[in-house]
Amino acid sequence: GDFTSNVIFDWGEALINIIEKDEGKCVVKIIANPNLPEEDKLALSTFVDNQNRDDFYDKVTHNIFQDALDIVEKNLNRDKSKEIKLKIFCYLVATRKLILKFGFPKHVRNANVFHTKDGIFYFDNDLKVGFSGSSNETHGGHLLNIENIHIYKNLDGIDPHIEDIEEKFELSWEGNAPGFDTRKLNKKTLDLITSYAPNRSQVKEYINKFKEEFTKSPVEIPENQVQNNIANEHVEIKENYLDILDPKWEFQQEAREKFIAAKWGILEMATGTGKTRTALSII
Repeated sequence: GDFTSNVIFDWGEALINIIEKDEGKCVVKIIANPNLPEEDKLALSTFVDNQNRDDFYDKVTHNIFQDALDIVEKNLNRDKSKEIKLKIFCYLVATRKLILKFGFPKHVRNANVFHTKDGIFYFDNDLKVGFSGSSNETHGGHLLNIENIHIYKNLDGIDPHIEDIEEKFELSWEGNAPGFDTRKLNKKTLDLITSYAPNRSQVKEYINKFKEEFTKSPVEIPENQVQNNIANEHVEIKENYLDILDPKWEFQQEAREKFIAAKWGILEMATGTGKTRTALSII
């Protein structure tokens, strides 16, 4: 399913453990949905020639990271956490502690998204724990959503669920799964990620910065504004959903204005294009 760099902080203490491990001692392998814009989905459906398809996959996987980098650079002063998350993500990829590949469905024409959510954890003494469920590898999937996940283990011997998950993952990882192509990041993208990645000691500093950033006290209410015995309460700084931060999102403003003019409507928008944000801006 989906993967976002936000999730690395939901890994909690495990993130520290991964960073501390020597190379090859703890490796996270993820096949993720590439979160394609609608125009990329349309372009993908028109490719028949395999060479062109390869070029397209390279372009898409490179743009995913380049877009993240552009967002960080544009909003650096506005949200320091974006830079911190991207730096740590780059370190994990550059040191091969996180190996990321993308799944491109091709089982039908105009296929939608790579949506399966299964995995296996390997421990000492041949212990395996498998899971299958609805949760994406995202902050929402880990913390904010209601999710349903089934867990399997091989403590009592061979477990058929784990064997099935393991077989399908290995097939997918090697690019041999029926119904979709699995693609790794190309050298150009890996070089870009590596150039942006900090070293291990710098990563620890970034994690400490993140902790400081999110443990600061909220803004206190000035004394002359305190009423109704709320002296000890705080003001939460809220995002302004009317702000359009990038020209590519201007269609949200157009949708908002049409909705308000008509006094009702349905927001029919592609995944990831801001239905929730647009709805909140309307409100």
